[in-house]
Amino acid sequence: MAESYSDCDTPRQEDAQNCCRIGDTYYFGKNVLRDYDKARRWYEQAAAQGFQAAQKKLDDMDVRNLYQRGEKYRRGEGVPQDDARACREYAQAAAQGHTESLRLLRQFAEQGVVGAQRCLAALYKQGTGVPQSGDTARRWYEKAAALGDTEARYALGAMYDNGEGVPQDYDRARQWYEDAAALGHALAHYRLGVMYQYARGVPQDYDRARQWYEKAAALGNAHAHFGLGIMYYCGRGVPENYARGSHWYGNPRAQKDTEARHSFTDMLRQLAEQGVAEAQCNLAALYEWGQGMPWDYDTAYRWHEKAAAQGDDVAQYKIGEAYYYGRGVSQDYGMARQWYEKAAAQGNADAAFSLGSLYQSGNGTPQDWNKAAFWHKKAAAQGQPLAQFSLGILYSCGKGVPQDYAEAARWYEKAAEQGEYSAQYNLAEMYCKGEGVPQDYDKARHWYEKAAARGYADASRILGDMYHNGQGVPQDYDMARQWYAKAAEKDDAAAQYRLGVMYHVGQGVPQNFRTARRWYEAAAAQDHADAQKNLGDMYRYGEGIKQNDKKACQWYKKAAALGHEEARNALHVLKVR
Repeated sequence: MAESYSDCDTPRQEDAQNCCRIGDTYYFGKNVLRDYDKARRWYEQAAAQGFQAAQKKLDDMDVRNLYQRGEKYRRGEGVPQDDARACREYAQAAAQGHTESLRLLRQFAEQGVVGAQRCLAALYKQGTGVPQSGDTARRWYEKAAALGDTEARYALGAMYDNGEGVPQDYDRARQWYEDAAALGHALAHYRLGVMYQYARGVPQDYDRARQWYEKAAALGNAHAHFGLGIMYYCGRGVPENYARGSHWYGNPRAQKDTEARHSFTDMLRQLAEQGVAEAQCNLAALYEWGQGMPWDYDTAYRWHEKAAAQGDDVAQYKIGEAYYYGRGVSQDYGMARQWYEKAAAQGNADAAFSLGSLYQSGNGTPQDWNKAAFWHKKAAAQGQPLAQFSLGILYSCGKGVPQDYAEAARWYEKAAEQGEYSAQYNLAEMYCKGEGVPQDYDKARHWYEKAAARGYADASRILGDMYHNGQGVPQDYDMARQWYAKAAEKDDAAAQYRLGVMYHVGQGVPQNFRTARRWYEAAAAQDHADAQKNLGDMYRYGEGIKQNDKKACQWYKKAAALGHEEARNALHVLKVR
């Protein structure tokens, strides 16, 4: 994180190429404030590992070379004349104490060259080549900002945010960040997200935090990917969703930004050590899921415990989860229930759902369908998709609530619209059968397709049946084959059998006994009796394989053992013969 709450002054042990890449980040100011001292330290670590490109960069940073390059760009000697580039070279030389470079840089700054003003401000802020002076840094940044410089606006926001050289002032920080963000500064978007997530000078607002993070991520900011990942891991303002958390936190491009990942965890750790409960809980999540640090349930539990002691409802819920699954503590359903109750009392929907599930299953408490329905209703009313799905099941079965298919369908639909694939499948079933809703094959197909898109094999197989039988859709054997294949590839035995039949008889596909036998064998391995019987037929009649009564009998016996009457009869005929 640029100018993060806890920037790392000492390079970590990284591989040489990563060290050089991080050096470039600071040298060129890529999503961070330019810092030549840090760039040099990272280049030196890479060079010490024999990385020649880093040594070249160090040579290029030699003070005499820097000054001479600045002169060439100022005068246009052998290169296009470029005052901005000249100022960057002078700034690096001035940072190493070169007085003539500092004089020229100051001259450009006083003439209104924005790049010179920003570079001079950075020198005073860091105290490199000049006495450190937050007030002087602020004045030069303000001059550059007044001329429309985006980086200067962000730098001013960071100074007020962190209280660096100026009194800490979150309101001014927010204003400067907003100005920079309006001009497309990715890191400013991210820092605004941090302010809203952790209530730094603004009321806590997870929805606005998420919006700022999403905008920053869309601009390529790695920190924002990590921020979004944490929100989904912990269910902060969004339903807890590990898959979504991994989608954001584990983004390959973001993970490659080593310094961003380190500075993000440094920021969390510093806030956590300052006693910020949400940061403690979020840091625990990284240990819990092994993201950016070793997988460590014990450490995760300790940080959750600190946050829970301050009344953080997510941390209380997470401690309940720790006891439920035995993560970092001995498994104890009774303790899980107590912590779930504390979190649910504060309105935590995930905890309310977990309480409902405990009463539904009878884990650590007597099974109580009425209490299960009570807690599922509370969670479902807050939009918890699993609770909405569970409530649909309770209404469908009449457990803890009066049986009501229409009400079941209503709750299934709420969960289905949030992407809960089991609810999508159940809702499709209700439209297919006309339970609680008017029978509507088109809507059934719609929801089956949604569930199938999430990898639900049963939904793919039923779509295959619909197209095979022309149920609510025009009969289409090719579409049936495609849907059966999707389910079959997920080891759905019934779909494997149906595919086998299509290839066996040449229905919508060229007849192919070998392919038929392959799918029959896959289904038969899962004790699908019809597939076993058909394999017996193939060996009995020599369909695509050498005729073999012995093997036919073997398959008929397997099917007969599962109660298949036709296989039993075929076996009797072969034995008599």
